[in-house]
Amino acid sequence: MASPPLVSRGGTTSAVDSNFNAGLVTHAPDKMTMLGSDFVPFTAPASKQTYVSGHTTTSTGSKSKLGNPSRYLFLADSPKFSLCFYEGAGARVSIIIDDEYVVRDASLGIPGASNYRYYEVDFSNGAGEQITWGRLTSDIDPSSNGLGFVVGQTIDFGDGLVCRVSQLNSGGDGSIARLALVSSGNLAAKPTAPIPQVSTSGSGTGCEIDNTFFFPKSDTRKMRKIEIVLTGDSGNQSTFGGCYFMGIVTQQKDTVIPWPENKAMPKIAMIGDSFLDGTYTQYAGGNYGLSIAQYLGLQERSIISAAGGTGWNTNSGTGLKWSAPERIADAIEYDADVYVYLGSQNDAGQTEADIVDAVTSTIDAIHAAKPHALCIGFGPMYGGSTTTDARIKLGWESVANQNRARFFSTQDPNQWFDPAYAPGLWSSSNDQNHPGQYGHDFLARLVAEHIFAGVMDMASI
Repeated sequence: MASPPLVSRGGTTSAVDSNFNAGLVTHAPDKMTMLGSDFVPFTAPASKQTYVSGHTTTSTGSKSKLGNPSRYLFLADSPKFSLCFYEGAGARVSIIIDDEYVVRDASLGIPGASNYRYYEVDFSNGAGEQITWGRLTSDIDPSSNGLGFVVGQTIDFGDGLVCRVSQLNSGGDGSIARLALVSSGNLAAKPTAPIPQVSTSGSGTGCEIDNTFFFPKSDTRKMRKIEIVLTGDSGNQSTFGGCYFMGIVTQQKDTVIPWPENKAMPKIAMIGDSFLDGTYTQYAGGNYGLSIAQYLGLQERSIISAAGGTGWNTNSGTGLKWSAPERIADAIEYDADVYVYLGSQNDAGQTEADIVDAVTSTIDAIHAAKPHALCIGFGPMYGGSTTTDARIKLGWESVANQNRARFFSTQDPNQWFDPAYAPGLWSSSNDQNHPGQYGHDFLARLVAEHIFAGVMDMASI
C-alpha cells in the first residue's frame, strides 16, 4: 500500500469521538457484511450488543465458531476511525484494507486486560485530515471578460487554479468568452467572488471568475474496502478467547456501508480438523482455508467448519465427528455449491467399515439435500497415514453419486507432508503433527489446485 495508515492500540475511549467508550460504536457488525459464518446477536460484557459467529454444532447442542476465522467487511471513506474490541486472551486480528494487509497480526490477548479497547486507524498519520478547495467544471464563463487576451494562453488565479483561454468574443478586443480548466487548484478555503487573475502567460488583463462550482478535496478521504479477520487460538476456540468485535467509530460526516457481497458467486464450504482450525497459524488471516478460498477467487463466499481432533468418525471434546447428524445438518445449512472435506489422521483408530460408512452417509445426505452440490475429499494431511488414507478413499468410491464426488489422496503416490523429510520446514518445533505458517501456505496452494481440478472434472460431466 502506497500510503498505509498508522494503526495503534488506543485506550478505553475512541480517539475519533470521546463520546464513545466502554464498547459503544457508531456502526455495529450488523451494519457490515459478515462472512465465513452465521452470525447471531450477542450480549457482550456490560450489556453491550454485538454479533458473534456460530455455525458448527458441538456436543452441547449449541453452535460455536470454535477456532474458525470470522470476517467483517465494509466500505468507508473515513480518514480516521476506531475499531472496538472486547479484548480476551488468545484472540488475534488481521486488518486488510483494499485487499492489502496493514496489520497482519495484532494480539488482543493482553493479560488481565479483559475490557473494551479502541484500536485507532489513521490515514493522516496523526496530522489530521487536510481540506482544500478546487474548481469543479471544465468550461468556465468569466464574470469579467478582461482585454488583450489570445486563445491558448493560460491565466493563473492563485493556489494552483489555472485556466486556458479557449474562446474570445467577436469584438476583436481580446475579451474572453470562455475559459477551459487546466488545474482545479488547492485553495485553503472556499473563495469569495470575484476571483481575479494573478498572472498570465500573455499580456491580457482584467479577467475574473466567480466562486461557483467549487468542491472540497481531502488529502486522506477516499472510499476504501476494510476487512477485519478475527480468530482465537486452539486453547480459546469457543469465544475467540473471550474477544468480541463490537464495531467501529467514525465521524458523523463519514460514509460507512456494507461490502456488496457477490451472492451469484459459487459458495465453498470446508470441513476439517485442527489443521483447518488454524492451529499454529502466525496471524488471524493465515488460516489455510482462507488462503484456499483466495486462490480460487471465492474468498467472499467461503465458510470454514473445523474442530480440532475430529474426523469422519472421531469425536474430540465438544467437537462432533463429521458424520454426526448435527454436523451433516450444519453442512446442508451452509447451502454451498462445493463441499470440501480435508482429512483426517484423527480417524487412524477407526475401522475400515466405520470410515466407509461415515463418508458415504455424509456425502449421500448432502447430495440428497443438494443434488447439484460438488463434493471433494482429501486424505490425511500429514505423512504416514497411508492406511487411513486408503480407507477414506474407499468411502468416497462408495458414494452413490460418483458424478458429484471426487477424492484426492494425500499419501499415494506421494506423501504431501512426509515427516521423514525436513519436517521443520512446515511443522511446529514442539509438535510434529501440525504445520506452522509455512505449512499452511504450502497446503493452501496444493489443495486449491486439486479443488479446481476436481470441480472442472465434475463440471464437464
